[in-house]
Amino acid sequence: MIDAAPTPLPEPAELSIRVLRACNDARMRMYLLTASRWVVGLGGGLLVATVVAVVYRFDDSTRSWTASVLTGVVFGVLLGGGLVLSLTTQRAELREAAGELPPAQLSAAYRAAVRGEIPSDPVVRAAAARVAQRRLEKLRRPRILVAIIAMAMTVGTVLHVLADNYGLAGILAVAGLGWTVEFFQPARLRRRLELLSPDNGSVQSV
Repeated sequence: MIDAAPTPLPEPAELSIRVLRACNDARMRMYLLTASRWVVGLGGGLLVATVVAVVYRFDDSTRSWTASVLTGVVFGVLLGGGLVLSLTTQRAELREAAGELPPAQLSAAYRAAVRGEIPSDPVVRAAAARVAQRRLEKLRRPRILVAIIAMAMTVGTVLHVLADNYGLAGILAVAGLGWTVEFFQPARLRRRLELLSPDNGSVQSV
């Protein structure tokens, strides 16, 4: 019997991209907006602290575990605190935009504002349109600036990979992907608003 070859672990940059893509999923975003802020902040902080500590330790064998763990703690505290503040703001904006809907309808409205079938319920549909409009209004940065930053992050990622500095490459890859997503978001949200418009009677999935 021939043992199967072990599956190689993903590089830090690839792992970071997978995590960001998962967090960008509509269901994941809805969970982040409905779960306890402190649980999300603590969980996200611990995850980042662990990943950063391990990557920093094995990315440079001369670094001690103490220095790597301290670096991870700093990143974890910053990200965890940022998550709590971000969730507080997003929940307030989402509730204000969607209105006082029951949890099930609120969840459906948020999902519909991002992707999926257009709700047949006019209340949920209108709430989804308001959420999408609010998200579009938040994207105020000039697209040329967003494109320049995304390209700079991508170039930085490639340069750090070539220099075998995978820790910073992973961080820049995540940041670059985030800016790339923001670059395409306005066009996607405008298309979504067209589909959510009362004048569009069809129920489509995007």
